[in-house]
Amino acid sequence: MDESQGLSSQSDESFQHRRQQIEPIYNAFICRFTKQIMRDPVTLENGQTFERESIENWFNGCKENNKKLVCPLTYKELKTIDMIPNIALRNTIEEWKARNEAVQLDMTRKLLNVGCPETDILQALEFLQHLCQKNISNKHIISNVDLIPMIVDMLRSSNCRVRCRALETLRIVVEDDEDNKEIMVGGDNVNTIVKLLSDEQPKVREEAISLLFELSKSEAMCEKIGSVNGAILILIGMTSCKSENVSTVEKADKILGNLENNENNARQMAENGRLQPLLTLLIEGSPEIKVSMASYLAELALSDDVKIFVARTVGSSLIDLLKSDNMQSRVASLIALNQISCCESSVKILVDQGILSPLIKGLFSGSKQLPMQFKEISATILANIASSDCDFDSIPVGPNHQTLVSEDILHIYLHLINNTGPAMACKLLQVLVGLTSSPVTKAGVVSAIKSSGAINSLITFIEAPQQDLRITSIKLLQNLSPNMGQELATSLRTTPGLLSSLIKVVVENITCTEEQAAAVGLLADLLERDIGLTRQILEEGVFEMVISRIRMVHQEDPRGSRFVAPYLEGLVRVLSMLTFMLPDELKVVSLCRDHDLVGLFVDLLQVNGLDNVQLVSAFGLLADLLERDIGFTRQVLEEGAFEMVITRIRKVHQEDPRGSRFVTPYLEGLTRVLSRLTFMLPDELKAVSLCREHDLAGLFVDLLQVNEIHNVQMVSAFALENLSRQSKILSKLPEKPIFHYFSKQTVLSTALCRVHLGVCSQRDTFCLLQGSALPRLVALLDHTNEKVTEASLAALSTLLDDGVNIEGGVAVLREVEGIKPIMDVLLEKQTDNLWRRAVWVVERLLRIEDIAYEVSGDLNVSTALVHAFQHGDYQTRQTAERALKHVDKIPNFSNLFLHLLNTPNLQGYR
Repeated sequence: MDESQGLSSQSDESFQHRRQQIEPIYNAFICRFTKQIMRDPVTLENGQTFERESIENWFNGCKENNKKLVCPLTYKELKTIDMIPNIALRNTIEEWKARNEAVQLDMTRKLLNVGCPETDILQALEFLQHLCQKNISNKHIISNVDLIPMIVDMLRSSNCRVRCRALETLRIVVEDDEDNKEIMVGGDNVNTIVKLLSDEQPKVREEAISLLFELSKSEAMCEKIGSVNGAILILIGMTSCKSENVSTVEKADKILGNLENNENNARQMAENGRLQPLLTLLIEGSPEIKVSMASYLAELALSDDVKIFVARTVGSSLIDLLKSDNMQSRVASLIALNQISCCESSVKILVDQGILSPLIKGLFSGSKQLPMQFKEISATILANIASSDCDFDSIPVGPNHQTLVSEDILHIYLHLINNTGPAMACKLLQVLVGLTSSPVTKAGVVSAIKSSGAINSLITFIEAPQQDLRITSIKLLQNLSPNMGQELATSLRTTPGLLSSLIKVVVENITCTEEQAAAVGLLADLLERDIGLTRQILEEGVFEMVISRIRMVHQEDPRGSRFVAPYLEGLVRVLSMLTFMLPDELKVVSLCRDHDLVGLFVDLLQVNGLDNVQLVSAFGLLADLLERDIGFTRQVLEEGAFEMVITRIRKVHQEDPRGSRFVTPYLEGLTRVLSRLTFMLPDELKAVSLCREHDLAGLFVDLLQVNEIHNVQMVSAFALENLSRQSKILSKLPEKPIFHYFSKQTVLSTALCRVHLGVCSQRDTFCLLQGSALPRLVALLDHTNEKVTEASLAALSTLLDDGVNIEGGVAVLREVEGIKPIMDVLLEKQTDNLWRRAVWVVERLLRIEDIAYEVSGDLNVSTALVHAFQHGDYQTRQTAERALKHVDKIPNFSNLFLHLLNTPNLQGYR
């Protein structure tokens, strides 16, 4: 028995996982020449039995060496080398093997348990691999005895080697076996494999991707893999991950290639930045799939570069759908084209591909009409096209080769404007705004309006109750005023209520709006062309209201709106028209004296003694030095120069001398110098004391409002960031807790700062919550200068920093309506630094559950985070991954195995 077991250890089935046998290995099973169990026994003429292959090799050796053909056991010469198959013995061996394999399979079932020793589990899995590789039919035996779910259970092991071997075994079991792949479709099997794509061990990830690649060869598995939350996003991430080996990246790409023929998978890929599969289906799919893909394309958040790519790739296909007689196809294509046409470069591509003719046909045609809501989309696309610099004169859109600016087409267009609803009229007017913005097409529009007499109907839209319609009509009239100023002024003067409506728009709101800026610009244009209109508004007391508005805007300086500059410019232009009526109108003279118009204009224009180039240069140079050497900053602090700088800033800021070309660089230099003080906190106690004594936080908050001096706003916001970072250090609990006593309860006062959890003030702890900083910083997030936006976001981010109460910070940002502007900064991605900072802030916001829930349905934010996850630097990718987990776009399992391996009881399995 001992000898037979020794022989067994050399056989091709020697897998020692506590192997049990029904019966021992009989000597007759062993080839006396090779000492191994025979697979194809043959008998020689002398009755000796050998493995066929081994005895053939023996005879061949004898022939090659010119030796006699002898038996390798007896060494007696043989008369013949005929080999007779020993079928009975072969069958007996096979039956013996089958009986033993049955026992081994049973033992394997017992060993595939996470509680068994690692070596036993590994040997059990190795036996199953051997069994499948030995004979493909054995794969069905493994599935029939329900071993596949048990192998899958091994994937949850905390031991890396077990996970790797289990993945490898599953790959062998399902390879070229559709039945076993079908078994894998069920339950949580695929989800478990996908989780291992994020395993910390590279070998586990490699085996997981190899198994998933084999499974993806099945159509049913492709649907299943795509249905696993986060699977496609992780695979896309792996294709662009430089830390993975080349084989893993290639297999991830091949898996995605197998998955992309599934419609739902193509949608997911598009959502996560892999757009080509969806576009391919839109081009090559069935009519139903084309409609589906076009509809989904319209829902995606696309950058301008992607819109250009989409226009080039599927623009023609979408236009073909637009020409279709099928209403569903036309609607789907319109929605998608509306998405793409928001970019001027993509508009030009669509025009070259022939979008104009079917678009106009759908808008004007009386038969097979589109529903009105989709005609509005057609008009929106047309407005986007009209705003581009395409050569409309060379593009036929009508049956008689008319163009978009042909007079008969424009007459139909103007008629449609006057015979449709407000929403549709607004879209159609936007087209005319685009056409009249270009000198090339403007002449044709002006001619058509004059010949049709449409000016009287167009001007009435300034009385419309819908704000969008009013703004669009005012913009159109402003574009027309250089060519039709007299007609517009006459219509405005002679039509009851129109002038009053326009004046009301100009002066009624406290804040400066886009509508006000456009309205006052139009009024100024018309006053310059019609002295009669100027006299009318003089009689109606309009100039007094304009003066009041100028003083209010100039004194209060509401810098949060980008329309302040054009609004103030328009007001001054209107007011300046009074000077053209002097000295003929005594009332004008009286008005100018009563309201000190000379003083007002001087205040707006004068230099006020600050036009000293040397002084400006000196402060610019000093600021440069301080930014490069902290020693200079300490010297300035010790010599008391910062106090002088503070005084000069307050004087310049209060007097606001806008007339000098030197004011801007002077104030910029002063602000840059003063901001260096905040870089010395908290190490320099004198700096802290100086900041408190002069309320520097309050001063920098005031400087945020300096209009059109972007660098002052930027430097001030960054200074507030430095100051605010000290709040968590300077804020302290009161020496004696503040309690309110009532009834039988004692309650701690809520006067403590919600963010820093101590007693805070703007002056002493530089807390942003205690002044008017937050609304102003939030307003600057919409600034046209990305550096100002970045600085403002940096200051606001201190409310979410480590060491503060983030929930309190988020609550405060909600109260000042700062959440959406922050999200908008992420979506706009103006610069890399701003983008990275926005990703960090958004991740902090998403730690609050209800915000994460709201954002999870916002496809734009998800797309931006996916882009950061795929294309950011290492730190940004990590931050984006955490953010995506907050909104459940990636399952929260990435650190599962790291956590397990750090568990004391599992340290030995590393």
